Amino acid sequence: MTMGSARYLISNDSAADVVRIVRTAKAHGVFVVFDKRVGARAAEITARLGTAGVRVAGRLGIAAGEGIKRLSFINRLCEALARDGVERATAIVAVGG
Repeated sequence: MTMGSARYLISNDSAADVVRIVRTAKAHGVFVVFDKRVGARAAEITARLGTAGVRVAGRLGIAAGEGIKRLSFINRLCEALARDGVERATAIVAVGG
C-alpha cells in the first residue's frame, strides 16, 4: 500500500518482502524500529536482512500503546538514528504487532 511517498507492507512473509523492497530501493542499510511485543519477529527480519547482505545500522525496541506517542519518543528515536549513523539513504523498517 502506498500513501503519498511512504510505503506500507502487509504480508505473510514480511522478512522476504522487506529484503526485496530494501534491495529494490537501493537503500544503504536499514534501521529497524519494532514493537517489543513482536521482538522475535523483528529479530527474524533483522537476521534475514543480514543474511541477504543488507547492513543493519541499528535497532530500537519500543513499548506499545498510546504512551509512546510523545515528542520525547521522537527525540529518543532521532538520538538513536544519529548514534547509529543513519543517513538519508538508510531505510527505516518498522515492525509492529
